[in-house]
Amino acid sequence: MEHSRTKRYQDGTIMDNGYETHNNLMPTLNYQHTVGKVGIMAGYSARTLYPTYHQMNQPLSYANRYSMDVGNPQLKNKTTHNAVIGAFWNIFQLAVSYDYLHNDILSWGAEMAGQEGVVVRSYINLPKWQRLAVQLSASPKWGVWHGQLSAGYSAQWLTIDTSTGRHKMNKPQFTCSANNAFGFKHGWNANLNARYGSTSDYSNFSYIHPTAILNANVQKSWAKDRFMVRFGVYDIFRQNYTKSRSYSYGYSSYLDDHYQTRSVVLTFRYRLNTTRNKYRGTGAGNSEKQRM
Repeated sequence: MEHSRTKRYQDGTIMDNGYETHNNLMPTLNYQHTVGKVGIMAGYSARTLYPTYHQMNQPLSYANRYSMDVGNPQLKNKTTHNAVIGAFWNIFQLAVSYDYLHNDILSWGAEMAGQEGVVVRSYINLPKWQRLAVQLSASPKWGVWHGQLSAGYSAQWLTIDTSTGRHKMNKPQFTCSANNAFGFKHGWNANLNARYGSTSDYSNFSYIHPTAILNANVQKSWAKDRFMVRFGVYDIFRQNYTKSRSYSYGYSSYLDDHYQTRSVVLTFRYRLNTTRNKYRGTGAGNSEKQRM
């Protein structure tokens, strides 16, 4: 249970309906049971998240000759409901999750009045946004090989209205990954990891190019793992990039992001102190610092 009171100002004065009192019930429920060799779990949680101060910051700021940024002091708090159910048997795990977001905060923009070609970017609340995710994974072992294999499906139900019409952002995404670890004698280890994600829609973005990453490394350790040498090659085929199009009321933008992750890395490590740090912080105030 959370009780809070806030005051919202605009140009130094209290806004209309600027006094707000929030009484939020944020339950967390969990259930676990075993039927034979099958384990079953289910859970539900609800959270209320406040807009960051940056998102509510009112002064107009210059980004570039084509865009300006401004916050929205009228933003409402975001409420998230999450339900998950899962099962596991032997080396297999299955998880299904559903999210319902009320008043989610979305980056949004429109053309500036009297300034053709100049966009003002701000934030709005989405009345509702629904997401579904299904993940199937397995952890097989055979000889020196230990695998972490997974396949996933995720979809959203979202319709946005723009100046060019109504857009349904409902294209699902399919993902798969294969992490392969090989443990040999005399301190030798190797890893070969691959990940793939299909084109999809997420929020008000359409991702129009799939992503694929392949990494490999080999390492040797001595003196009970105190000294280690690792040689790795990452993003071997240089496919870690995204192409996307975002939609707002007054404009759409095309993004082509190439990440410079293709690399060859040689690592030397020697551990002087193998004891663990016993400090455990409580994290008090972290949520408020993140808003800043």
